[in-house]
Amino acid sequence: MINFNNILLTHNGVKVSVIQHRDEDNPMDTSYQEIGIGEPSVDMPIVRYASTLTEFIEALQRVQSKIDYSDASLDRG
Repeated sequence: MINFNNILLTHNGVKVSVIQHRDEDNPMDTSYQEIGIGEPSVDMPIVRYASTLTEFIEALQRVQSKIDYSDASLDRG
């Protein structure tokens, strides 16, 4: 069984969705770890991250930079 973890927030009016889906029987077996930027869609920008705090923080910083320095292509909801 998969354990679904989602965090929804915004940055400068842009929706950010942080997900981590893990196998409940083997918590170290991660199915997905990624951060979606903007409205959910098949072509929304995605930043993936690994299982360390440093890599997660770096992914969050990449997302922040994409939003802060983006053109009008990101949906600001």
